[in-house]
Amino acid sequence: MNSKKVLDSLAKYKYPLIVLIVGLVLLLIPSGSAKSSSDGGLNDDEQRLATILESSRGVGNASVLISEHGAVVVCDGAADPEVKLSVVKSVEAYTGLGCDEIQVLITMQK
Repeated sequence: MNSKKVLDSLAKYKYPLIVLIVGLVLLLIPSGSAKSSSDGGLNDDEQRLATILESSRGVGNASVLISEHGAVVVCDGAADPEVKLSVVKSVEAYTGLGCDEIQVLITMQK
């Protein structure tokens, strides 16, 4: 008799239980969109963008950091306003971020 009551109780809440189980399973599935750079390396998008920027006139060496909230580019040619604008436009085109979400900084002289 006890098992019948338990089964009746579970049947009453079967849909919420199914949703809960499916949600837990989805949380446990690794996402391919999150790229970890905890090993100190750049993710693919950052590396590709840095390579493209470095091949642009006046940019020089470039380092790129992209997050969901913005992008930071450090490059040799950032002191030139024309180069800086070109970098901002390139990052906008590649990432879809707005110009207010992109920072272009000058490489520190050694």
